[in-house]
Amino acid sequence: MTVPVLAVAAAFLLSLLLPFGLKPLLNRLGVLDVPNERSSHTTTTVRGVGITVAVGLLAGLLLLLPAVPGQERPLLGVVASVAAAAALLGWIEDYRGVSVRMRALLQCLIGAAGTALIVHLAEASWWWVPVGALAIAGYINAANFMDGNNGISGLHGLAAGLLFAAAGVFEDQRWLLFAGLVVAASFAAFLPWNLGRG
Repeated sequence: MTVPVLAVAAAFLLSLLLPFGLKPLLNRLGVLDVPNERSSHTTTTVRGVGITVAVGLLAGLLLLLPAVPGQERPLLGVVASVAAAAALLGWIEDYRGVSVRMRALLQCLIGAAGTALIVHLAEASWWWVPVGALAIAGYINAANFMDGNNGISGLHGLAAGLLFAAAGVFEDQRWLLFAGLVVAASFAAFLPWNLGRG
């Protein structure tokens, strides 16, 4: 089995199977989202299961490292690091709660740090750093807002991953092609958990 196929398969299987173990644990710990006037769901729902997508995604991205050219590995590493930091922050928010101000500040810092690393690696303009900080923080919040709607997180991630993969083909960037396929596989596997729930 080639490295990209193994990475995509690992991302898919982890994202599909890990919720079987995590969801009952979160339920026992009382990590629940009780609907309120801002909720898009109508029943009490377990929070935090999305971390399983992040685990699948990160495992897939790490498995990809040997399959991409050496000069592209740092870019893949930055993407994995930003995803890990955002997922960790989301998990802490789901499990313990984080104030809105602190969460916004940390999201902007994650975005700024990730963009700064990409700017450095790509030798691009440093003006991209504030743009990237706001874009990444905004994107995280948009994803969080969608999360309560049945299927939208899984379908959105699947579509975004396929678009990244297509961009990788058109731009001849193997790391982006493979990373996009890993993103798509991770979110496709989450669909059974995300559709028709809450």
